Amino acid sequence: MARLIDDVTASAQVRNGKLYIRNRRDFDQLVAQMRDGQEVEVSVTRRRSTRSHEANAYYWGVVIAHLERHFSAHDLGYTADDIHELCKAKFIPKRVAVCKGNGEVVGDFVLGGSTRKLNTSEFYDYIEQIRQWAAELDCYIPDPNESEAA
Repeated sequence: MARLIDDVTASAQVRNGKLYIRNRRDFDQLVAQMRDGQEVEVSVTRRRSTRSHEANAYYWGVVIAHLERHFSAHDLGYTADDIHELCKAKFIPKRVAVCKGNGEVVGDFVLGGSTRKLNTSEFYDYIEQIRQWAAELDCYIPDPNESEAA
């Protein structure tokens, strides 16, 4: 028996108000492998530019690494992942409310948002906010174009 699939994703383009799915034949073949009568959700989202591998390497290898060394020098013992979570909660907070069945809010929390969802410009702004905050903590983080030796 053929294995049923649950998810199908495709890239597409809007032209003259119509949706044109790339590799439409492959897409249709995958949809045909779904259970007949299956309820599905269709979502169309504008593609956004994502950050480069270099930007990600700078974030982890320079920004987070400098903060990790700074906090280690003060015996705070935060890991790179701890600092990443701290920065997300501070600079891209996601507010979450917990409700009873009747809608009464019984708790609210601030979690870190997702850096994956940031486009190139938003990621740059996020890093700049971290660099400014780090400077306030007397932790210098070099600019991406600056040599580490400088």
